[in-house]
Amino acid sequence: MINNKILFKGFTLVISTFLALNLFAKNGKLKVKEDIVIHKIGFEDASDYQNWKSKKGKLIPNALHFKEGKTSLEWQYKKGDILEIDQLEGLNKAALPYKGGSPEIYEASYFKEGKYGGIKMWVYQEEAQSGKMIFQIGSDLANAKKNPKYKFEVSLGFTGWRAIWVQFEQDASVPNYSGAEEIHSIVAIPEGVQKPSKFYFDHFQLLEFISEKRNSDMQIQNKKAGNRVDSYVILPAYLEYRKLFEQELEGQNIGDLKAHSEKIMNKLETLILGNKSNQWKKRLPELKKRLNSNIKGAYEFYDELGIKREGNHINGLPVFASRDEHGLTESYTFQYVGQKTIYPLAMDYKINKKEEAKEKLFAVLDHLEDQGWAAGSAIGTADHIIRLNSYASGIFLMRNELQQQDKLKSRQEMLAWHTRLGSLINLQTSKGENTDLIRGGALPKLVAILLMEDGAEKQLMLQKYKEYLEYAMQFAPGYSDTIKPDFSIFHHRGTYLSAYGVSTLNTLSMLKWLLDGTPYAISPNSVNTLKKALKRQAEIAYGVDIHQGASGRFPYNNHAIDRFILPAYMFVSTNGEEVEDEEMANLFHYLYKISPRKGIYSVLFPSLTYAGTFGTVDLMENLSAKTSEGYTIENQHISMPYSSMNVHRYDGAYAAVKGYGRYVWDFETGSKGENNLGRYLSHGMLLVAQGDSEKGLKGVGIDFNAGFDWSMLPGATTKMLPKEEVLYYNTPTEKYLEGFHRSFTSSKFASGLNTKDQLGIYAVDLRDEVTPAPKQVLFDATFSAKKSYFFFENEIICLGSSIKNKDNTYNTVTTLFQYINDEKAGQPISFNGEEVNTSASNVKKTATAGVLKDQQGIYYVVPEGNNIILQNDTQESYKMKKGKYSPISALATKAWIDHGKQPKSEGYEYKIVTKRATADANELKGGYQVIQKDDKAHIVHHTKTNATAYAIFDANNTVDKGVVYTTDTPILCMFKEGKSSSLLTVANPDLNLVTWNHNMSKMPAEIVHASNAGMIVTMQLNGNWKQAGYSAELISLTIKEDKTEVVFFTKDGKSIDLPLEKIETANNLLN
Repeated sequence: MINNKILFKGFTLVISTFLALNLFAKNGKLKVKEDIVIHKIGFEDASDYQNWKSKKGKLIPNALHFKEGKTSLEWQYKKGDILEIDQLEGLNKAALPYKGGSPEIYEASYFKEGKYGGIKMWVYQEEAQSGKMIFQIGSDLANAKKNPKYKFEVSLGFTGWRAIWVQFEQDASVPNYSGAEEIHSIVAIPEGVQKPSKFYFDHFQLLEFISEKRNSDMQIQNKKAGNRVDSYVILPAYLEYRKLFEQELEGQNIGDLKAHSEKIMNKLETLILGNKSNQWKKRLPELKKRLNSNIKGAYEFYDELGIKREGNHINGLPVFASRDEHGLTESYTFQYVGQKTIYPLAMDYKINKKEEAKEKLFAVLDHLEDQGWAAGSAIGTADHIIRLNSYASGIFLMRNELQQQDKLKSRQEMLAWHTRLGSLINLQTSKGENTDLIRGGALPKLVAILLMEDGAEKQLMLQKYKEYLEYAMQFAPGYSDTIKPDFSIFHHRGTYLSAYGVSTLNTLSMLKWLLDGTPYAISPNSVNTLKKALKRQAEIAYGVDIHQGASGRFPYNNHAIDRFILPAYMFVSTNGEEVEDEEMANLFHYLYKISPRKGIYSVLFPSLTYAGTFGTVDLMENLSAKTSEGYTIENQHISMPYSSMNVHRYDGAYAAVKGYGRYVWDFETGSKGENNLGRYLSHGMLLVAQGDSEKGLKGVGIDFNAGFDWSMLPGATTKMLPKEEVLYYNTPTEKYLEGFHRSFTSSKFASGLNTKDQLGIYAVDLRDEVTPAPKQVLFDATFSAKKSYFFFENEIICLGSSIKNKDNTYNTVTTLFQYINDEKAGQPISFNGEEVNTSASNVKKTATAGVLKDQQGIYYVVPEGNNIILQNDTQESYKMKKGKYSPISALATKAWIDHGKQPKSEGYEYKIVTKRATADANELKGGYQVIQKDDKAHIVHHTKTNATAYAIFDANNTVDKGVVYTTDTPILCMFKEGKSSSLLTVANPDLNLVTWNHNMSKMPAEIVHASNAGMIVTMQLNGNWKQAGYSAELISLTIKEDKTEVVFFTKDGKSIDLPLEKIETANNLLN
């Protein structure tokens, strides 16, 4: 029977008796997955362990130590003793095949039928032992002793609670076992223990599935299959760290080590406590109030923990790992407890001098250590143990007080363990670093080093730490996390520009600032990469907002500058308080001025990331005060192949477009109301804005949470779906192991080009290849289109061809624009010169050609042959609030080109004109020629710039349009002809990364971290041309029979400019 009652300190929690229930955590409490639990023992009653026998010792309930209820089972054993557990209910079922399905809540994934079952239990010792406890499992007691089917051992060199997770088949199978298949009995045999001792059990569970997230530690080492990349492997790093102290280190000069350490520590303390100037009050007068609120919350939370000391023992609310789905619903995770208490209590002691804060803080640390939060303990799983900043900052602030009580070393060891500090010693630089381990662990790593005793080991670790930061600032290979050559930032094997990676930039910038002026200062080259990555975040933003498709599963929070990285611009601009980079300082001042003030709170208190508190705001306010006005983001066109995104800026107007393909996944959704409407965000959505960028996209009327129709996104080619069909909750399947998101396609064409003249192209061979899908509506493997966008100064020419699918229910459309109507809207919307009454319902206008003007004054010029519809009406959508979606109605205006049902080879053409005052439709029309628009290529000539732009999807045909005759590779190129010289720009959209599956689920490490190889591209140009300027990527240029062959080396989707000059003679003219 499953024990349905969990008792703790006088209250009873009744767990629902129906299985397959997910109890989702609220306010930091655990999520518990009950449907795979076979049998649970809480040791609250003698009947729980009536079939547990000790041959020589005793089994008694113990109320001093517990992980569940009020008691654990204490085994008082002697040398030669054996614990016998006979006919254990549910044991055999745990060894039988799991039926298949999705057995976990966190990072839910599908597992096919197989044997995944085993044991999860907590064990405790008051004193560490030198031996080990051997567990053997067999068909009965005799076979468990003499012929076990499964066997595992637990090292006894620990005190406190330890989690033991064992998957029978992988971790405990006895080689060459021969015997009964069924198992019913367990024996535990102390080995190598020389004196009578005590061993405690609690929260003992048998499960059908033991998580792949389990991690080996100093107590138990698993043998799990390596079929997923585990960024949270923890034991090898700690073993490497311990070796430091087992050998003599030579060549370490520690003469100035103490002075340099103190310099870093003083700077860190200043960031946290302030520089006594109180400049922070000018920017964030509520900062102290917020801290006081956190402090008050820490005291209230401390009372909830119920911590009590009884002699040398400490007890309180049981605490569990963040990814332990079989803890207690009334309990919390180690990370949450640390975040709620340690930093606030440390600040209360340091700022307000409260002794009570120190005593409570020390009690929390002692309780957590007793619960298993200690060096060498993986608490079952170290997966997503990344919220270490509160621990590190609080322990750092209290370092002297902890030292006085001889408790600093164990806390420093705990930080060294959980931050995997030893991984720095033999750094694997061929792999990218997980951004979570940087934003959540890099500062704690530094604190762990600073708290080491001064000596050769500390000196070596500081040097290794510098190397680690340098490595984290370099371009990462393949799909691995952090910075890419185009300054995209990766996480979850894809671009993530509003969270995760951008927080990493902030952390790295702060650490650069802390190490400045010491032998461990970051090199100028690495800092330059960091600055370029930060600058790119500002360049691609409208105000502080970015394209929602590049925001991962957080489209409503598509702004990172104000929330996560604003301090970074200050850190890289300064050395101490002195400005060392005026350009970055000016950029900081511009962003500081336009950023909403409240956003920055997210990094001013330790959480997953941390940038300091009072001192950080002091420094930002000080830098802003002495920096001049006048920074502007220049006209430019940016291509980011690793994000499958282009951004165009011209004369104050902004445009951003995004797609997906073979190397860039489509969208990501989550379990907390995260992007469940966002399937179409990367279907070529083109956001265009002009006006006051300081107010961001909402300031020009683009608000995705106010009734927006997520099936009709500007620029995107989609299906016009009712809101119920757009709302998608992720469901893992046997093929899509983590659900229908983060999917790739077979198309390698989803990229862009930018020229040195700031013109650009973006094109995507859009293919929806998610199959089999539940209804083939939102996901439709018959849906495909060729889409291109040509950016010429203030004009964007948009082409579509080969649009097709087999959906006979819903129309396929390409949306021009959509706005939720309100009284604050800017200019009147018009269609062919007629103003649209946006306050009325049931307004619908149609035409086969026309000029539309939206409320920003942006024009959409659509030539003859397109089925244009403009509609002003009430539409139904969802509003997301606190992770939940509720229906919402909104009066909206939207315009689109309708391709009908079951389009077979439809297309579209229109031009967008920004920053244009004229209302004369005739002046807006024309100015370009579509030379080709089919499944082979999209080719456009723009009159004003005299540029011809090519998106050549198929290289198997002779192009022979304009200057381009042939290409051996699908290519993007632009040719701008001048009087004396011309410019050919080419970009290979094929990133040539090692390809994986249909989506990113369980991508192997050898693919994740594999570097991509460059590719050779050969083009033939019409006419005789010679090289007129340097191009590093040009391999050869040869003229033959009025054709010029150019051969390029291409890599990373980079745009290559080749200046050319026309000539009359034919020679080999490679410069």
